[in-house]
Amino acid sequence: MTAHKPSFDRRLFNIGIIFLAIAFSISHTSAQEDAQPPILQLSTDIQIFDLDLNPDSQLLAVAGDNGVTFFDTTLTELTIVLPEYTARVASVRWSPDGTMLATGGGLEDHTIRIWDFDATTLTFTERTTISVYADFVSVLKWSPDGTMLATLSVLGSALTNRPDITGNVQILDTNNWNGIGEPRFVTDPIRALGWSPDSTKVAVGGASIIYTFDANTADAEWRIGFLNATSPTYFAWSPSNEVAYSYNRLNVVNGTDGTSLYSFFPEFGVPSYILWNPLGDFIATDDIPNGFRIMDINTGTTLRTFTTNVVRAMDWSDDGDLIVTGTLNGEIAIWDASNLPSVEGTPTITPNPTTTPRPTPTPSN
Repeated sequence: MTAHKPSFDRRLFNIGIIFLAIAFSISHTSAQEDAQPPILQLSTDIQIFDLDLNPDSQLLAVAGDNGVTFFDTTLTELTIVLPEYTARVASVRWSPDGTMLATGGGLEDHTIRIWDFDATTLTFTERTTISVYADFVSVLKWSPDGTMLATLSVLGSALTNRPDITGNVQILDTNNWNGIGEPRFVTDPIRALGWSPDSTKVAVGGASIIYTFDANTADAEWRIGFLNATSPTYFAWSPSNEVAYSYNRLNVVNGTDGTSLYSFFPEFGVPSYILWNPLGDFIATDDIPNGFRIMDINTGTTLRTFTTNVVRAMDWSDDGDLIVTGTLNGEIAIWDASNLPSVEGTPTITPNPTTTPRPTPTPSN
């Protein structure tokens, strides 16, 4: 006689699936209900590519298709302009002391421009223009000590005669604006650059790799390789010398040698944006639906959630109290990141064998 499995097995299986779906729905709904509204929000017609708060958090520079637009802390658009410069701008960054602004040209403007800023008259004067052989300047990142500017320019297939996209990383000396060392190249670059807290190393990422190099010599330091030709989606170097990157999960490594520290499974998806707070103990990530959250990096605990459209750019104020976001649909918002609760505990260590650091050969150009 042929044995038959009890008919209630499948019913129990279906009940289990329903239970899991309800649990997910409840957790998702709870996260959205607990989400904090913005302090201020402004809808614009700007196609936002980048944004950056100045060091005292009084001026917000927004890079877009019509140049750079400036706002004050009430999100009121100001009449400040960059003289005779209305080209598309893909990246913008204030110097650490707030006396200069760097802009990176978008399509049709192949330049990096440095502007002197007079805080008394709220005016800019162009200091220098640096031509770049690239389609656009994707990222600008000042060294913490302000003596160097790291630039990531993107070259498409029309410029390289290759099917993939190439990123060109160049370090500029802010004393004379000359390049330091040889440029570094990476295939399919991530739209991110990272500086070590002591301003000696730079991190860059692309297809199947994140690697660091000496800022003064361009010599390779450590790298993290990824299997199966897959790539991390984002990374960021913290003021406390830890590098966080997203690849299946959120991973944190030691910034000195790249050794793995710990990793966390994201709540709902792999982050495409990572931002450290000024002290290096909290991270803002967009791994939740329709928004982003602040996470305690020591425990993986979610401290605060926010609901917004797809984030295109994000910045944390130097005092740690505010986060500013720019979204794909042109919304600019200011969020409260102050008075975050303290959490006791230690990270859950979940090693990922595909991200184990290994000896560093010199990356090919």
